[in-house]
Amino acid sequence: MKWSVYRETVVFPKIVTRIYVIEPIRCWNVWENFLPYQAPTPVWLLTFLKVVEERLSSDRPGRVGRPAVEIPGEAIEGYLMYGLHVKDIAALYGVSRWTVHRRMQQCGLKVSELYSGIDNTELDRLVMEIQREHPQCGYRMMRAFLQASGHLIQFFRVRESLHRVDPEGTQLRALANRTLHRRQYSVPGPNCMWHIDGNHKLIRWRFVIHGGIDGFSRLVVYLNAATNNNATTVLDAFLGAVSQYGLPSRVRSDKGGENIEVAQFMVQNHGENRNSHITGRSVHNQRIERLWRDVYTQVLDLFHTLFYHLEMTGLLNPDDEIHIFLLCIGPFPSSYNISLTLLKKHGTFTD
Repeated sequence: MKWSVYRETVVFPKIVTRIYVIEPIRCWNVWENFLPYQAPTPVWLLTFLKVVEERLSSDRPGRVGRPAVEIPGEAIEGYLMYGLHVKDIAALYGVSRWTVHRRMQQCGLKVSELYSGIDNTELDRLVMEIQREHPQCGYRMMRAFLQASGHLIQFFRVRESLHRVDPEGTQLRALANRTLHRRQYSVPGPNCMWHIDGNHKLIRWRFVIHGGIDGFSRLVVYLNAATNNNATTVLDAFLGAVSQYGLPSRVRSDKGGENIEVAQFMVQNHGENRNSHITGRSVHNQRIERLWRDVYTQVLDLFHTLFYHLEMTGLLNPDDEIHIFLLCIGPFPSSYNISLTLLKKHGTFTD
């Protein structure tokens, strides 16, 4: 084969591939070392290609191509325990799911070995205990409660246990479940958009729930019970979340006056004319409105029913300041926060 043909079909394509595709920075460093001393002759090109091959294979003996993506086995195990699937872990690292499967095989990880080995009797007992405190709890929320107590259980086992423990409630929830088809929600990533709002289901008895949720991950960044709806109270809860999770790029809220200090804080930190704080109707604040559904069914419904029962029996008068004062300093606020903290850990489960 003539050199001109060999050069065009073999040598140059390999060099171009190495320089522009596989290892651009390291190949350019080799090129700079050779260029002052060698003229770009055919022999020099072959020598340059040989040096590039040696440099690239020195760190990975016996291997060619792109460097392997290091995925720690502890990270994979933690993600699996958190509830992520293999395809989700692969998307986080930008690799194929087969790469994650190989790492799991190298580390001796099996998804089946991460699940709890308790029998159905013990599982039914745990489910019954949670069911007493949260009678409206579905199988996804139940699985989250079990996971919080240290038991990772398969979905089908949780579903079967709920059918055994509470068959009537399971059927009623299935009949009442009517999924609404909404527009697809989309944000680029975590901390791109936080949704904040206040829940006034217990405002009759001077209790307000302030909450915030990350739009991308649906992480509940804060969820607090308060006895007022002041802007300073909302800002304090917001700053506590910022110190733990970082400052979001944008915040979405309604046009209530309690959000004005959060809006000022966002504008001061991010600047003007970039929509750092977006306002609109509460019913369109999709993420936080979905959270309020879980908050009411799992936490507030019990207290809402209890307070109305106390009123009907004459034990509570919402117009009596002494009654309201005793209600605010009694065991109820701590009970709110304990339940809300537990719910915050679980988050929401649907769009």
